[in-house]
Amino acid sequence: MRAAVFIFIGLLLIELQPAQGQGEKCYPDARCRRAKAGKGRVLWFAGKRSSTCYKTLVTGCGKSGMNSLFDCKNWCISDD
Repeated sequence: MRAAVFIFIGLLLIELQPAQGQGEKCYPDARCRRAKAGKGRVLWFAGKRSSTCYKTLVTGCGKSGMNSLFDCKNWCISDD
């Protein structure tokens, strides 16, 4: 039982830590292209010169971009 509790706490702590290289997802990469209306998917990116996030309709971004405003603010904008 004690081992199960330690495993659960360990997994929980791993999930709460930001992923290694997460900052790479905060900005569009070279493959990201703005999509025409109705094509592509909505992703959130960090603004380059301010502590804000913006959403845009894009195609071809691979692993760049965040799926929600919360994720963008939580992982890309530091309040420290």
